[in-house]
Amino acid sequence: MPPPAQLPRSPWPAAATLLAAAVLLGLGIAEMWPWISDDAFISLRYSARLLAGDGLTWNDGEVVEGYSNLLWVLLAAGLHACGVDWIAAVRGLGIAAALLTLAVLVRSAHHTGGRAHAPLGATLVLAAMAPFALWAIGGLEAPLALLLTTLGFASTGRVLAEREESVGLGACRTAGVAFALLAWTRPDGPLWAAMACGALLMFGRRGPAGATGVLSRRLAALGLPVLGAVTAQVVFRLAYYGDWVPNTAHVKVASSAATLAFGLDYLHDAWRTLRCLVVPAAIGAVLAMADRRWRPLAVLCAVAVAAWSLYVATIGGDLFPLCRILLPALGPLALLAALGMHQLGRRGAPGALAAWILAVAGVAVARYDARREPGKFEQRSQWEWAGCAVGEWLGSTFGPQAPLLAVDPAGAVPFYSRLQCLDMLGLCDRHIAKAPLPRANHVIPGHSRGDGAYVLDRAPDLVLFAAPIGDVAPRWPGGWQMEADPRFLRDYRCVVFRTGPVPVVGVGERDLAVTMWAKLAGRLGVQQDGDAWVVPGWLLGGHRQAVPLHLSDPEPPPAEGETLLARATAGLALQQWHAQEAVVGVRGAPGRGAVGEIRRAGTFVLQGLPVPGVDFDAALEPPTSGVTVDLVSENGRVDLQCVVANTTRLPVRITAVRLTRRAPR
Repeated sequence: MPPPAQLPRSPWPAAATLLAAAVLLGLGIAEMWPWISDDAFISLRYSARLLAGDGLTWNDGEVVEGYSNLLWVLLAAGLHACGVDWIAAVRGLGIAAALLTLAVLVRSAHHTGGRAHAPLGATLVLAAMAPFALWAIGGLEAPLALLLTTLGFASTGRVLAEREESVGLGACRTAGVAFALLAWTRPDGPLWAAMACGALLMFGRRGPAGATGVLSRRLAALGLPVLGAVTAQVVFRLAYYGDWVPNTAHVKVASSAATLAFGLDYLHDAWRTLRCLVVPAAIGAVLAMADRRWRPLAVLCAVAVAAWSLYVATIGGDLFPLCRILLPALGPLALLAALGMHQLGRRGAPGALAAWILAVAGVAVARYDARREPGKFEQRSQWEWAGCAVGEWLGSTFGPQAPLLAVDPAGAVPFYSRLQCLDMLGLCDRHIAKAPLPRANHVIPGHSRGDGAYVLDRAPDLVLFAAPIGDVAPRWPGGWQMEADPRFLRDYRCVVFRTGPVPVVGVGERDLAVTMWAKLAGRLGVQQDGDAWVVPGWLLGGHRQAVPLHLSDPEPPPAEGETLLARATAGLALQQWHAQEAVVGVRGAPGRGAVGEIRRAGTFVLQGLPVPGVDFDAALEPPTSGVTVDLVSENGRVDLQCVVANTTRLPVRITAVRLTRRAPR
């Protein structure tokens, strides 16, 4: 057996590689800026409420584990407690984790050795990859999970390569701590630790260092910290949340044939995105089999990546751009690529040259892939930042009235609004997370569950479908169920709010149009004031949907003839109403909510008022020349009709319409 390779004496090649890798990472971040994941704000809402003394909760009075990254939540809270801005905190954590990952790979290559420092090239390939840069600033825990996986596997590989017990025990302790922290970073983190322990059992008996006592000590040093971390979190979860797994697991884990098909498609696209590292890793896995010293690490990394891929396919992947859920696998892939370049470097100068050619080619492909079709990867989308502005607007406008806001996008809007929120996709709602799948063959990770009847039972005051700026039609199963419920058609009206100029990161100031569904008689809607009734001005142009449209539902109920015609007519009316923006809601006086802004002349009808009859006098607040309002009876319902004369000077702001019961004659 050849003696272990000696460490290179000069640190400069490693330092130069780390500097070059940091530059490549910086270039990638600059291209991805200012993207951030909307789900990052879910974790931040938990962090903020923890610091505020409300515990690790999503809403007041609701204890549900809607995060799946406890360590990330705690680290973000700790940084903010030290005065760091929330977004700067998670971005700083992500970038720091990415840089430390590069440092771990450089150090591992430094230990591996090799002619012309060939293993260092794998670090440059990883640093040049778009997913690596995107998630460094994405605000979620993926970079931290990648760091801990890389450190754990690099340390385990050193254990398997070293014969001395003292070296092996130290590396095992490092791996154990890394995997323990990984278990607190991701609930599926222990899978990586289990594979590392399996490698120790399989390969740890070689030679004198493989004596039973030594192997037991190594297994204990690696496994006990992980076991302790998992046990502690499960005990906390059971005591605090009353569940064995995070609420997110109930939402996302739904194994079926449809899930597997979605997951396999996800892997197909993902591995094509990761080809710049997958190809060198595959070469490394083959070449390292000839080296008895590094063969165990090669087997461990190859099996771990394959097992993780199977796991990802089983749960259906996810909807995040650029392979977020596969990011922890990039560490083992980079270690495999480094092993391959090490083996090439052992073949003399031609082999070392081939290793660096492979590294340069990987960097070139990574940069090409990062720049081609950027829109495909959604890293340039601005809707997350629009969600920040929308949330701020909703919170400052309606905060004093304490409405319940039902949302599909559960990140930036709830975080910045600070309102009580109902997550209609179930990540932060225990009932929806455990509800049966509404569509057996409609499986989209994290977006497949819903319960429209439950949402309507909660009577949210505002409903935000789809994106943070809203949509007229639901996009996910729970919303389709709501639309089909007669209570939704009866009790909710579609409204448009205009935020006025608000700062949106990356695009400057914008006047955002936010489409929402408002409860006609909710905390924000029509209110009884003694014998009078008060209709908010922003509701004047509210649109009543006549029939369920099922615009986005892939499995709408069968309909023929008259029903199809009614659906088409109602859909056209909704689109025409939305395009006109005749009456919109705008922010009123501080603490007074929103007011209505009339922008067009014409007749507008708010249908189905919850008032007892039409025996009321309607008066505008404030009185406005050229605008009249009156109650009319139509098909057994009470409508509020608003007429704006062509001579009226627009726009006109209406705070409310007061309905006062007429005195008996």
